[in-house]
Amino acid sequence: TTGSIQLAEVEDKLVDSKTQFNKTVAFFGEDPFATQPDEFFGNFAAFFQSIDEARQELAVMRKKREEEARKAKEIAEQKERERVAADNRRAKRGGGGSGKAMDNGDSKKSGEFDDLISACAPATFSARS
Repeated sequence: TTGSIQLAEVEDKLVDSKTQFNKTVAFFGEDPFATQPDEFFGNFAAFFQSIDEARQELAVMRKKREEEARKAKEIAEQKERERVAADNRRAKRGGGGSGKAMDNGDSKKSGEFDDLISACAPATFSARS
């Protein structure tokens, strides 16, 4: 009858699954007769859980490193803006400071301007004396 046919199919599948399990356990170096399925597959579950945890830790570390790099870049950019502003204030007051040309992207023009100022200042005072 159909019930006995279905039972026979289930028994065949059970034997087949036990055979496949034993081959799989042996492939991974375990004793197929001493290792229970829950123990064997539990090891895999623990392994994959450890991998997931490591991935999460790595993502957190990567995000933290990126955040630190972003903050360092912002600080460096702020310092550069402050340096440029200080140079511009010194230049507006008429003078020196670091001896560097104004950082407006055209240091040649700035150098020429400084040369003109240097040349004109003494000439103005000496011509009136």
